[in-house]
Amino acid sequence: MPSDKITTAREIVDKTSAYFSSKGIGSARLDADLLVAEVLGYDRLRLFMNLDRPMDEVELTRARDLVRRRAAREPMAYILGQREFAGRSFKVGPGVLIPRPDTEILVEEISRELQARFDETPGDLRVLEFGAGSGAIAVTLAAEHLRARVTATEISEPAAAIAGENAETNGVADRVEILVQPDFADIAGPFHAIVSNPPYIDLSELPTLAPDVANYEPHEALFAEDGGLQWYKFLAEAAKRLLAPDGFIAVEIGYKQREAVERIFAETGLKLVRSIKDYAGHDRVVLADTAT
Repeated sequence: MPSDKITTAREIVDKTSAYFSSKGIGSARLDADLLVAEVLGYDRLRLFMNLDRPMDEVELTRARDLVRRRAAREPMAYILGQREFAGRSFKVGPGVLIPRPDTEILVEEISRELQARFDETPGDLRVLEFGAGSGAIAVTLAAEHLRARVTATEISEPAAAIAGENAETNGVADRVEILVQPDFADIAGPFHAIVSNPPYIDLSELPTLAPDVANYEPHEALFAEDGGLQWYKFLAEAAKRLLAPDGFIAVEIGYKQREAVERIFAETGLKLVRSIKDYAGHDRVVLADTAT
């Protein structure tokens, strides 16, 4: 016989939060709120206002499925299918690097530098990105700088397709070009800026990463050879070849890599403009140019 017991959203949130805590998930309550809100088609505020709402069996079944996925440490962004970045929603999914808040610092610095250097310069601003991922950097720059035309490379076809969707959704597809290729071959300069959040984690660090990252996010977007420095050497050489005389390069770095990246840039003939720390006080961005 069917049960007469009524199960409310509050009960599911409370039980889910406790379950996630028992699994060592630090954001247990937030994740529980977001998953139940997803099932009900609510945002988090509306969920708070409707915690006593009964959930039917179809909703409970879907909630159990989402809870199982998160308990297995699948990232919330993959479960929900999106992640907010710089105030915009970006579609993400398996095989696509999830945008991080720290990368917003990179975008802020690029935006600041574009405005400082080229605000009075007429015409388009050409930006070249290595490793588009979800398109978060390319799309945000195009959306915030109406003169920016961004060419972004991406080795993964599925990621490139999602980046293209995000450009379309955010209304900048006419100024963001996503190329499926592993490097900058056949790309002609000059560019006003070269930007990248490249793979920079040494493979030896894999055991130290959270399972959400290590077991789900694409390793080709995370790990690099030469102690994680492989792509900075590539980008430095590209900057010498592709930057306009007054252009610059800005890259995200691992928190222990500032000195090594600055050395690579200097040995290639680039001049350090500044390095920037993240919200935790760690070195996170290096910005350089070809000025003499």
